[in-house]
Amino acid sequence: MKSFGPILLLASVFIGRVGVSADWPQWRHDANRSGATSEQLPPILGEQWTISLGKPAPAYEHQYRMCADFSYAPVAADGMLFVPSNVSDQVMAFDLDTGALKWRAVAEGPVRFAPIYDSGRVYFSSDDGHLYCVAANNGQLIWKQRGVPAGTPDMRMIVNGRMCSRWPARGGPVLHQGMVYFGVGIWPEEGVYQNAVNAQTGKLVWRSDSLSIIKDGMCDHGSNFDLSLPPHGYSAVINNKLAVTSGRTLAAWFDLENGDMDPYTCFYVKFAVPRGNWYLAGNDQFWVQGGNLFAAHADAAPPKPAELKDIPSPLSFSRKAPAGAEYVMKHRPFLCGDKPNGSASAEGSENLYSEPIVTADTLYASTYDKSEKFQIDRGHTYVKARAFDKIVARDLTSPIWRKEMPKGSKGSKVGVSVIEFPIKWQMKTSLRALIKAGDLLIAGEENRIVAIAIPKNGEQPEITWESKIDGNPINTLVTDGKLVTATDTGSIHCFGNGAVVKAGIPVTETVEMSPKNGFAFFLGWGDGTEALAAAELPEWRVVVLEKDAATVAKARQELNALGLYGRRAQVIHSRSNIILTPYWANRVVVNDPLILGTSNKTLSAAVNSLRPFTGKMALNSKVDQEILKELIEGGIDYRLENSVLARISAPEGSADWSHESGSADNSFVSQDKLVKWPLGILWYSGDIDRFFPPETQYQHDRNPYPLIKDGRLFIITIDTLHAVDVYTGDYLWQTKMPDSPYFNTRMFDSRIYGRPTERNYTLSDDRLYCITEDKILSYDVETGQLANTIPVPEQLTAASKAAIAKVKERKSAISMQSVPAWTEVRLWGDLLIAKVGESLIGVDRTTGKVRWARNGTMEETTYTLGENTLYGLDCLTDSYQTQEDQQARTGLLFAMNPEDGSQVWERKIHYTSWLKHNQPSIRPWMKPPIPFLGYNAKHKLLIVTYNGNNIIASRAGDGSELWTQKNPDMEKDARIYSPNIMDDHLFLSLSKTTGGMGFLVDILTGEKLHDAVEIPKARTCGRLVGNEHIMTYRDASVEMYDIDRNLTISFNSMRAGCTTSFVPANGVMAAPGLQHGCVCNYPMFASLAMYHLPGIDAMRPEAVKQSWGEDQQKTPAKVKGKKE
Repeated sequence: MKSFGPILLLASVFIGRVGVSADWPQWRHDANRSGATSEQLPPILGEQWTISLGKPAPAYEHQYRMCADFSYAPVAADGMLFVPSNVSDQVMAFDLDTGALKWRAVAEGPVRFAPIYDSGRVYFSSDDGHLYCVAANNGQLIWKQRGVPAGTPDMRMIVNGRMCSRWPARGGPVLHQGMVYFGVGIWPEEGVYQNAVNAQTGKLVWRSDSLSIIKDGMCDHGSNFDLSLPPHGYSAVINNKLAVTSGRTLAAWFDLENGDMDPYTCFYVKFAVPRGNWYLAGNDQFWVQGGNLFAAHADAAPPKPAELKDIPSPLSFSRKAPAGAEYVMKHRPFLCGDKPNGSASAEGSENLYSEPIVTADTLYASTYDKSEKFQIDRGHTYVKARAFDKIVARDLTSPIWRKEMPKGSKGSKVGVSVIEFPIKWQMKTSLRALIKAGDLLIAGEENRIVAIAIPKNGEQPEITWESKIDGNPINTLVTDGKLVTATDTGSIHCFGNGAVVKAGIPVTETVEMSPKNGFAFFLGWGDGTEALAAAELPEWRVVVLEKDAATVAKARQELNALGLYGRRAQVIHSRSNIILTPYWANRVVVNDPLILGTSNKTLSAAVNSLRPFTGKMALNSKVDQEILKELIEGGIDYRLENSVLARISAPEGSADWSHESGSADNSFVSQDKLVKWPLGILWYSGDIDRFFPPETQYQHDRNPYPLIKDGRLFIITIDTLHAVDVYTGDYLWQTKMPDSPYFNTRMFDSRIYGRPTERNYTLSDDRLYCITEDKILSYDVETGQLANTIPVPEQLTAASKAAIAKVKERKSAISMQSVPAWTEVRLWGDLLIAKVGESLIGVDRTTGKVRWARNGTMEETTYTLGENTLYGLDCLTDSYQTQEDQQARTGLLFAMNPEDGSQVWERKIHYTSWLKHNQPSIRPWMKPPIPFLGYNAKHKLLIVTYNGNNIIASRAGDGSELWTQKNPDMEKDARIYSPNIMDDHLFLSLSKTTGGMGFLVDILTGEKLHDAVEIPKARTCGRLVGNEHIMTYRDASVEMYDIDRNLTISFNSMRAGCTTSFVPANGVMAAPGLQHGCVCNYPMFASLAMYHLPGIDAMRPEAVKQSWGEDQQKTPAKVKGKKE
């Protein structure tokens, strides 16, 4: 096939652009991110110097598709090397000849992306939300530009374990024709912005919030969904367009001059779709992202030959294309990818990418012979050095169309049409191609870097030079005859012409973060004694606010000299309008009572920052105790004594989530009154994601719900317990449980309505009780140490085994997976109450001694707990295969004294059997649901749902019926599931094979209070949980239902876990990341917590608020009906 004229013509332009200077001024050399320079290296290279900056601290090392800052990313110009640090919050300039440190430019948050050099200036962005311009010769500030609209408050919060801006600059800067482009913000619901700034003046040219909401930007399982895109990663300029990366999804494209955003789609999220990640590269014809190759414009690829004209693109397997797909496929069509296989599986596809080298005529990339050799298990997304089979050079001037038969095409003979670029040469090697310098490729692997001579026609590539290094080379550059590489260990090696010039002057290594007491917060540097003492202790991370600029500079200098600045201690130049989140500091010291303008404002910030349960503030002579007493007056969560203010409990009005169903009442509703809309982010990611690795296919299984009590959040993943600080995301401990057969099915067993609750764990003040096959393991909540083990009582062992076998024979909904001997374990005082076989028992939670036992009277028993009474239900359980006609059923409702097991009352109740679907479900876990019994404390009511058809409200005093209703939806495939029981309402969920609906119901009358809302939805694969104000669930992405305003709120940038992990407790909406393992193009995967933040609505983009709709206000102000 003939070559394309435009490509050959472009070659001279492209090469001229990269060859005019010996500088390496941007990440991967230029705005295209080509990774190529025309500069030649000398034939013999010797190590000139080495420095160690400490192991990098990337933001998202738990997700390699988001991890843009895995190593330091230097650039070079004018005999200087400029190195950003995500550890010490600064850019450092080193002499290229000697490695000597010349200057530091310190920011107020991590500097995660490569700086830019241009005309004697250095530009860089930081997690403090600013773009900085400093002088290249001395690091002095010339200007800085904040990336959010004017008037946006200066709000700081815990981000990845550091105090940063609410809108960090995570869209790495790129320079093109005198303009610097960068993005800020991570959560589109609070505003994300792409900016264009004049490089000379620092003035804003344009700002766009178009990424905040994209109508039908994603297709998930055949349905279109809105999508939101945080700017995250290295953007590029390709074919005179700005390509903005967005974490795990495909790039969005902007007009360089006016900031208009092109129509967008990330395609269907599941099958053989191109995957996005944090970088892309290209020339003016083609671009590469996530191992997939696209055309940069409509005419870049040749026309299809006649025999392939009707053969579809691989994206035809994407089912229903979103609206933007037609535009994208016309203007930037997908051409080929990493072995498209027609499958949602991560194996053999998601990890097959490297940062390619793209010149005008050649693509150099590391790749595989057989992808299976380098498979990663689905869910293993932790960043690690990648290994490869070979380096391949492909000719970009001669693309060829061909037909391919993807795996998973299920016998289709049509196949798909893909572009193939002919191979120029290839080299069998495990080395990873890094950059191109003149006629050399630089490549590397663990502890090794090499130069490979690029072969001429007919020749073979060969290694011409190599050297040992410390670690795996990640970011590499060539400038002024020198080769510089930064490794994953934090080492930077410089090689030059022959002999060693001088050993590099080492920079003090930043000390690794150790187990810690949390954050120490100093309002004012004072004389620095206390702050320095705390910073030197590895148990603390220090945050200092200081209003005097000279003192700020002095404090940073002292901390830098000790190698402590940044991750261990940071100093923020405070203005009076700075706003900090609450709940994060374990130690607070007020050195300057006027640092925020007034004593009242300063002390208010100090008090609010105290972490519940553990936060303490020592009162010194500078604290106005009268103002302090006024601030805490009436607050039951504070105690002032012996000149120490301690925050001793959760915020007033909050509540725990101590059982999988919320509490022992089985309501799936928290009594926390503080969590309500509007919500703002309190913290996100950090140690919780760093040490809570995604080692299993979480999102298609079902984690047990998180538990939250006394400021600790607990997660169970198969055989491991994790404890996390719910107020900061700091990781506290983990422990492995002894092996059990139940671990193999725990995740499936937690599917939405296919099991009883409390089959996994429950929580007291001092112990976490975890259920295995035949034991309850009791763990200390502070340390994770195993305290004792409670086996199945000997007298019940045989009966338990017989009952489990009987359950399996019945083939009912509760027999889908292995059933542990202990089931429905709940706490009441010093008792653990549980089902063992067909018996309901109470055992001493310390000794395991049986206090009482009750044998069931029917096939199945379930129960709930009130203040002083246990309420139970004996009933029949219908099998999978049931009759077309409903039959009458009778159950036994009973009440007991949980202290001794004595009966209080019993009463028969009546309901109908399961009705066979007219549209059978293909999913076995959607077969007949198990019975549900919950308790309402305010009105002393029992709520029973059974078989998808019946809901009964009974008086807890005697079991008499208050009201009963059958399924309010007469369609046969709509099923009532366990409701959310609030003080005055029920949220009643009806699920269908095509979606669902929900009603808010008066708990005293059973009357619907408003028209049905479409909750749950087709992509709601987790149970609804919440409180009086908000219900949370999944609809592909994260969604919330604001009960107070009858309003649906979507968080479109993040996939929810299939277990609903957004749980309101302890004053926050906590959400550990249970979405790991998903390969779809959701941009952001991170754990987080939210809190009630009234002012945040003013900062949300209007388009986001409009996408949620208007407040409906259909919920009555008070409940109808007579109070019982």
